[in-house]
Amino acid sequence: MRNSDPAVTPPLSTEGIGPMRVGAIQLGRDELVIRASYRGSGAFRVEARSTASEQRWILIDRTDTWQGTVVFTPPMPGTFDFLVDAIGGWSLEIDTVPQ
Repeated sequence: MRNSDPAVTPPLSTEGIGPMRVGAIQLGRDELVIRASYRGSGAFRVEARSTASEQRWILIDRTDTWQGTVVFTPPMPGTFDFLVDAIGGWSLEIDTVPQ
């Protein structure tokens, strides 16, 4: 998924090297599971940003190689970007929590 893609809904997966904006993603109020992997040696940060209000939520803030899962509940439905700040290679899988 690249910057010019139209809004999509989960599930989705993407990967990259270095910083990238992953968006636009149309979200409801469902909990999201975000599986992330980072293969770099520096900082790795992932933020969710509402495109309507510019509010941001820090989801991952780690240093060095990391793999894990976080849960995010959007505070309001709408379009969100996920902002990745990284030096090395990374991957994200974003999906809704099964009800």
